[in-house]
Amino acid sequence: MQRAIDRAIGDYLASGRTAEEFYDDWIWYSKFGYAFSSPDFFFMVRPVERAAAAGDRFEMRVFDNPDTWFIHECAGDMGRFPVFWRMAPFELPYAAWLRRDGELRVFDNQQLKGLIYGNAEHA
Repeated sequence: MQRAIDRAIGDYLASGRTAEEFYDDWIWYSKFGYAFSSPDFFFMVRPVERAAAAGDRFEMRVFDNPDTWFIHECAGDMGRFPVFWRMAPFELPYAAWLRRDGELRVFDNQQLKGLIYGNAEHA
C-alpha cells in the first residue's frame, strides 16, 4: 500500500512541482499552518481570510483575521478526514481548496461536516 505522504508528493510531481517544493511547503505549513501525516492520511492546511483576493489567498503569508482553513494538500484515505477537525488547533467557520481543475471550492465547515458524516446531526 502506498503511504499517504508518497501520494501527496506524487500530486506535486504530477502538477509540475518538485519534491523539494513539497518539503519546503511542508516545513512552512508545519510552522505557520497545520500539517499531519500518518501512513494512511496526510494534509497541509493553513488559516486564511476567505475574502482575500485570489492572489493573496494563496500567497504564503500569515493572515491577521483568518476565517477559513485552506486545504493546500490532502491525500490518502478520505474517510479519515474528520481527523482534521478533531486535531485542528482552533476552529474556523470555512474550509477551502482548489479542485484539480483549478476551481476554488469554499464550504461552511458545518455544511462540510454534514456532507462528510452523511447528515447535519454530526456536524
